[in-house]
Amino acid sequence: MKKIALILIIFISAFTASARSWIETGPETVTYNAKACALVKNPAAPCNQGKESFSSFLKRFTASKAFRNSRIKATSISFPATKSEIKEQLGYIEKIQFPTGRKKGEMGTFYNVKADMVCYRFDEYPEELDPECEWGGSSLAYCFQRIAGLWYLTGILLAG
Repeated sequence: MKKIALILIIFISAFTASARSWIETGPETVTYNAKACALVKNPAAPCNQGKESFSSFLKRFTASKAFRNSRIKATSISFPATKSEIKEQLGYIEKIQFPTGRKKGEMGTFYNVKADMVCYRFDEYPEELDPECEWGGSSLAYCFQRIAGLWYLTGILLAG
């Protein structure tokens, strides 16, 4: 019985670490990652295999508010936002449409691209456009996870 309990604790710890790794890897340190962005678009990438490809999910997720609202799963290990906080921030998704690349004033990139997890970060750098700008910019990070074959938004981090 003790062995089963130990195995269960190890499994739960591993799952928790995997689900939280998007925030623990420091999304604030993420820079543009061309390789990760290409993976999201590549039909052969692990994130685009299985019951639902990430690339098709993302198109539907940005196009339909009803679909977006049906694909939110905030769990106890989804740090830092609750389901209601995530829904509150969904207006940003419509605005940014997940652009990728680094140009003056902004950066958008996918990162931590795996078979069952894809993360995205978008930053605005207003001081690059206006050196006298008093606003320091903002950062937005999303974590998507594949659960039972389907993709869901499981975490969001907004700063600025």
